Amino acid sequence: DKDSAFHYMDFEFENVPKITLRGLKSIEHSTGLALWSCCQILSGYLTENPHLVEKKRVLELGSGLGLCGIIAHSLGASKVLATDGDTGVLSNLKYNLRRNCPQYIAEATTTDTEATSVSSLTYGDGNVASSAGKISCTQLIWGRDLGAFQEVHKRHSVIVATDVFYAPQSVKPLWQTVDELLEQDGMFLLSFVPHKVSIAQVLEEADRLGFKWSCPDISEDGDGEELDEADFNSFGYFVFKFQRK
Repeated sequence: DKDSAFHYMDFEFENVPKITLRGLKSIEHSTGLALWSCCQILSGYLTENPHLVEKKRVLELGSGLGLCGIIAHSLGASKVLATDGDTGVLSNLKYNLRRNCPQYIAEATTTDTEATSVSSLTYGDGNVASSAGKISCTQLIWGRDLGAFQEVHKRHSVIVATDVFYAPQSVKPLWQTVDELLEQDGMFLLSFVPHKVSIAQVLEEADRLGFKWSCPDISEDGDGEELDEADFNSFGYFVFKFQRK
């Protein structure tokens, strides 16, 4: 039974309707069909800082189950484009977007005539999200055919990504994708925990491409002040904000 392979997870964040996501019980063959901690961390950070995505065009890289994209949509992003490279992950991502987002567009497009933005919508549980725009998804493989992708979908004012630096060989194509698809004055929001890729490797490539960074203290006893590189010596979860110098 295909349905028995899935399980359903409910998420409740401040200021957004309840979100229900479908994922695989076993992630042996696809990590994109599981929910990772960094995704929840960035989602929580966005709900505490909705101005980062409100009325912005948001691109999500390596969307997986789609939580961050759905959060950005619920917080009033003018448009959200969720992407993943894996076709199996994309199929499940579409399911999650349809389930949670009444303005889901079956095929990603840049034309506003394809769907009507709704200034206020009511979800199944009676919660209301205001100023929600359109949301869609499409395939994007980091570092490939970026010119053609940009021609169709344009650049975005905000790019979000979580748990995307899982292998050293992913660093350059991921950063190339950010550099090509982010508006000149845009922001790249990254939630990251170092495993096989160090923070130094991520920041080195960012610097090479002309990006500066800041890293707010998101720990429970943190005071919200910015961290510096000396704070990265211990294991932890981090949220980075990148902008061009």
